[in-house]
Amino acid sequence: GVVVRGATGHATITGTRFEALDWGLDVYRGGVATLDGCTFDGCGEAIYIDQTGTLDMARSTIRDTNPDRTASGILTVSPRAGIAVSLTDVTFDIDADDRPLYLQLGAFHDDNTWSLVGTQFPREPGLFGIYDNLGAGMVATLRHIEPTQTSWRLYNNMAVTHDGHLVVAPGTVLDGGEHYRYLYGTDDSRIDVD
Repeated sequence: GVVVRGATGHATITGTRFEALDWGLDVYRGGVATLDGCTFDGCGEAIYIDQTGTLDMARSTIRDTNPDRTASGILTVSPRAGIAVSLTDVTFDIDADDRPLYLQLGAFHDDNTWSLVGTQFPREPGLFGIYDNLGAGMVATLRHIEPTQTSWRLYNNMAVTHDGHLVVAPGTVLDGGEHYRYLYGTDDSRIDVD
């Protein structure tokens, strides 16, 4: 795949097909990627946002039809403050079990921005996934980020630890799927459900 790395890492990618890759694009530590008219087809992980970065994606498709593996559309890894994601007319042609959006709680840091407009989920509308813990010093607000979103799927039990602070915004639905999942806090953490 392609790595866009650091504050000087900028890539504009137009009309490109990423096919049958373990991962297609890694926006890493402040990199900036602009995609228009691209297709990710059969990639295990289509797009990583690693720590911080900017992704501006339009008129593109993420597709996976392999039933023998679990694929991710957009995945965050060790997210920090400084993520900006704008998706316009992007189609996620993968099942919800394949995690169209698979985001760690830190991706919702209050300084991060998410904008989804005209997003299409033809096989499993409105279900996105979250995983991992919210750690020391992190403040995040979990809310739905797309108008047709119905819930956030909890892919594992998640903790808010140390002095982390999580706000679950009004109307936000958490779904454990077929499994019993829970979100909990430790002694010094804080979880507010409005």
